[in-house]
Amino acid sequence: MTKNFPKDHIFPEWIQQPFLADMSDADNLKEELIDLQMNQGCQTKLRKLPLSGFWCDQLVAYPGLARAALEMIVPFPTTYLCEKAFSTMLQIKTIARNRLQGGLLHDMRVTLTNTKPRFQRLIAHKQHENHL
Repeated sequence: MTKNFPKDHIFPEWIQQPFLADMSDADNLKEELIDLQMNQGCQTKLRKLPLSGFWCDQLVAYPGLARAALEMIVPFPTTYLCEKAFSTMLQIKTIARNRLQGGLLHDMRVTLTNTKPRFQRLIAHKQHENHL
């Protein structure tokens, strides 16, 4: 089991120990890393908080550095979308159990999309077809 889920994650030094890291480890984020290393309050927070909590706390003050760190620490931020899709599928299947399976995919697509419907355009298009 441990070979599939190793205990120790290998992150760059600037993520694990930002106050001891060499500046060359984070080339494009050097300025933010220097500012962070000079902040005594952040050193205290790093000792008190877990690594992911520390970097979440730094999102406002050091956005580039914190986002880069969190992308490596939290590898699956979109699991919510996967869970949402399964939940939607379960709800649709229980509501419309007797319908054909082909309709499930289309119902899920409509439910999960971020696209906003343009009702006025749809209404105008339908009215236009009826008058022909």
